[in-house]
Amino acid sequence: MLVVETIARIRREFFVKGRSIKEIVRDLKVSRNTVRKVLRSGETSFSYEREVQPLPRLGRWRADLDRLLSSTRRRKSSEQGRTNDLALLTLGTRSSPMPQAVTTSTTRRARVSDAAAAIPSPA
Repeated sequence: MLVVETIARIRREFFVKGRSIKEIVRDLKVSRNTVRKVLRSGETSFSYEREVQPLPRLGRWRADLDRLLSSTRRRKSSEQGRTNDLALLTLGTRSSPMPQAVTTSTTRRARVSDAAAAIPSPA
C-alpha cells in the first residue's frame, strides 16, 4: 500500500528532478504501473474498499459450526465430548489431526509402560 510520502517522492522525482519512470521504479522498488498511476492522477492517497464482502469458504458448514460452538458453551465439563466435536470439525479435510494425536499419545503410553529398562551390567 502506498503512503503519502511515497506518492510525494514519486512526483518529486519525476516532475522536479526530471527522472524517468524506469529510474523511479528501480530506486523506489514499486511497479511501473503504480508509478504511472500516481503520475496520471491527482490523488494524494490510494485506498480500496470492498462493496460486497464475499462469503467465506466455511459457508456450507456454518450451521454445523454454530451448533457445535453453542453446545460447547453449554457444557459444564470442558473435556466432555471434545474429541467428537473436533472429529466433526475436521471431517472433509485431507488429514485429520485429532485421530493421529489420540493414536500417538495412546501408543506412546503403551510403549513406555511395556518397555523394559536397559540397565547396563557392571563390568
